[in-house]
Amino acid sequence: MIGNGLATQFWHDPWCGKILLRLRFRRLFQLSLQQGGKVEELGAWVGNVWEWDLRWRRPFFVWESDLLNELLVVVNRHSWSDREDGWSWTHSSDGRYSVKSAYSILLYSLPGNGALEGVVLEAASRVLKSCAPSKVVVFSWQLILDRIPSRLNLSLRGVPLPAGGLGCVFCADPSESPVHFFLSCPSILLVWYHVSRWLGWESVIPLGLAQQFLYFTGLGSGKRTRLGLFLVWHAVIWTIWTSQNDLIFSGGALRKEPVVDRPKLLAWKWFLAKCPASSCSFYEWEVQPVLCWQR
Repeated sequence: MIGNGLATQFWHDPWCGKILLRLRFRRLFQLSLQQGGKVEELGAWVGNVWEWDLRWRRPFFVWESDLLNELLVVVNRHSWSDREDGWSWTHSSDGRYSVKSAYSILLYSLPGNGALEGVVLEAASRVLKSCAPSKVVVFSWQLILDRIPSRLNLSLRGVPLPAGGLGCVFCADPSESPVHFFLSCPSILLVWYHVSRWLGWESVIPLGLAQQFLYFTGLGSGKRTRLGLFLVWHAVIWTIWTSQNDLIFSGGALRKEPVVDRPKLLAWKWFLAKCPASSCSFYEWEVQPVLCWQR
């Protein structure tokens, strides 16, 4: 926001709309002898009228004079005051920056086919509300928005892939889409099946990651139970991802039993880190996890 112009660079600050003057008037910027000048330095008050003192490397051609006239129209739309220059956040009504407004802008501006579906937006906003480790929560958020470095996404970005191409590392499926890799792969279905049985459910896996997250975490009643389900969901997702990395980078073989059991252990450790005063043993966690959450 322009005030007295003492702290605002004429060409490099967005004081005349969203486009910088050096970008909107490239030719004039190249000819200017005051490329680093402040607004207040590029003119003076003559009585009650502000007059610009813009200096150039050479006389203008006719078409360049037209550009100068356009520039003067743009900059003369703004009035001066005695207050100091400042910054205003244009994405909120009061002009103050907030993380929430920045998050909304970034979320809606993600590249893709139009705006994200409502269910994806809802899942992306809820997935962050967990006491899992921050790197796990951020990874899960990226997964919901389909921004993880899967083989399919890497290929779309032009990253060369090793032998095996886009195939799933767990099965013979030729395409490793996030939905297949985290939900529908036969080896992964086994993990979700055992986790559901552990929680006392008989569930059907939805077709999308956002839908599955909302379905899984919505089965609990009460705040504590829902937070526990968030923890378990993050543990399953992180187990699947790290198991893939073990197969790719360590040359190991997939052992179904540890993959099935690992989310329980991870979730229990994260739970104790969040609630160190809890007396819940791992045996109790394996037998009745919901009771541990509700204590």
